[in-house]
Amino acid sequence: MKLSSPHLAKWILTIMLMLLGGRAWALMINLNTFTADPTVTVSSDGLSATLIEDAVLSPVSLIHMGGLSVPLNSQYLVFDYTLTVAASNEDYFQFYLDDLSLPSFAVGAAASSNASQIFSGTYSEDITSFSGSLLPVVFDLMYGWNDFDSNKIPLTDSILVISNLELTEISVPEPNTWLLFMLGFIGLIFVVNMKNDNRSQV
Repeated sequence: MKLSSPHLAKWILTIMLMLLGGRAWALMINLNTFTADPTVTVSSDGLSATLIEDAVLSPVSLIHMGGLSVPLNSQYLVFDYTLTVAASNEDYFQFYLDDLSLPSFAVGAAASSNASQIFSGTYSEDITSFSGSLLPVVFDLMYGWNDFDSNKIPLTDSILVISNLELTEISVPEPNTWLLFMLGFIGLIFVVNMKNDNRSQV
C-alpha cells in the first residue's frame, strides 16, 4: 500500500508525538528505610510491612521522619493497604503526608462481635508540589475508643499491611531531543515532497 504525502506526514507525526510524550514510570520505595515500632515487620525486600497492634503502644507506626526524597517530575505517591479489624475490635489506619497534625487518608471502624471487617485498596496522592524536596510520611495503626474488653484491657487483634509504596514520575524529553525530532520530521517531509514532485514531472 502506497501512502500519499499527507498520509505519510500524519503517520510520522503520530510516531513523533508518541516518542516525545512524557513516559510514566514508578520508583519503588524500600520500607526498610522507615523507622518501625517493635510490632512492625518489614519484608526483606522492603516491598511490604505488617503493623500489629500493641497493648501498650498506640498508635503503632511506620514512619519516615527525615522525609522521602521526591525526585523532580514526581507526580503521585501510591501504595496498597489492607486493614483487618478483628471481631469486637475498633481500629483505624491513618496516613500522614507532610502535615503530621492531620491525616491525608484514614479508614477503619468498629467490627461486630462475630465477624472481622476488612478495608483494602490502593491510595494515591498528588505530590507535584513536593517535587525535588523531602516529604515526611507516616503510616499509623491506632485503636478506637471501644477497643477494649469487659475488663478494660486493650484488644490487640487487628492488623494493617502496607505494600508497593511508590513514586510515579513523568519522564520529560530534553530540549535537544525535541530539536532532533523536529529536524528529522521536517527532513522526512522534504524528502516525501521531493519524490512526489519528481513523479509528477515524469
